Amino acid sequence: MATALNSLYHRITKRRTASNTASSGMAARCEEMIRTLVIPRPFDVDRFLASLAEKRGRTIKLIRGRLAADRPFGMLISTAEIDYIYGADNLPLLQFQHTVMHEVGHLLLGHFPANSGSDGAPRVAGDDVLQLLLPTLSPALVRRILGRTVHESAQEREAELFASLVLSRVTSARNTHTRHGPTPRDDLIAQKTLFDYRARRQVRQATRLLSPLWRRMIADVPQVRLDDIDEGALHRAERAQYRLYRRVMEIRDAQVLLRPHIPPGIPERVSTAADKRELDPVDADILREAAELHAALAAYRAGKQHHLDVVDVVGPRYSSTAPDLLTEARRLIRVSTALREGSVGTSRCRWRP
Repeated sequence: MATALNSLYHRITKRRTASNTASSGMAARCEEMIRTLVIPRPFDVDRFLASLAEKRGRTIKLIRGRLAADRPFGMLISTAEIDYIYGADNLPLLQFQHTVMHEVGHLLLGHFPANSGSDGAPRVAGDDVLQLLLPTLSPALVRRILGRTVHESAQEREAELFASLVLSRVTSARNTHTRHGPTPRDDLIAQKTLFDYRARRQVRQATRLLSPLWRRMIADVPQVRLDDIDEGALHRAERAQYRLYRRVMEIRDAQVLLRPHIPPGIPERVSTAADKRELDPVDADILREAAELHAALAAYRAGKQHHLDVVDVVGPRYSSTAPDLLTEARRLIRVSTALREGSVGTSRCRWRP
């Protein structure tokens, strides 16, 4: 019996070691690429892409669009001369930035679609989507099309890790849209977020409070979880912030997948209840988000889809123009509380899904 148990233990240990080695190698590859980049602190997508295009000597064009059921909420479309990055900008800003950086990861890490040839031959699948986004571009000129969906391949996981490693370190720096703009001290502010004890304590507390909602979401929508990355490969000071960042992003990604399952009429009912109780717009918005999420999860579990497409995702209508990670996490914590209690703060505004 002891021999059998020892054999089982060694087999499990061997599999875990192989998995950790693969994920550590993926993290190391991303880190090596990140060290070559000039990343603005605080982070700004347009500034970063302009700097990257100049460094590579290739044009990068960012296409902002609307979320739709017939295409991913992020895509990389490469031609011989131009790299187009599409992102749905009716997502929360942090999620939009992450989507763009996910496609940058595909670009810099040399990813190609699984069904393209080893020589990078044009991919014809997705031509209908291409015509929607770039109607004047011939599909014959396209070398690759990659879209951000769920993390079902090694390339998707690597691009997802790349975006997470970059943004988990810079999204708590000072707001890039303030009147004063970035300063030479912004890099120090961002680093202080990682290494300052008080800041790390706030991150750990936010992670703890957000975990019940995160566990509920990944239990019902497990495909959004990036579950094979070894956090031990990260620096200790970065680990807590990375963990919170992934919690936030996985909740937001699950909300996108749940959008067709929102029953009609919930926003109007919540709006009426909030008006009667004179809730401010942010409280009313959090209440609406919780009510939609509750109903969408129930419909998703029952296999019931209410819409072929929902343009307004389960997410904030009223949000900061450039939220940092803690701001986004604290908002979701309030959504979690409202989801659990059916109320916001002390207003006790009940909703009935």
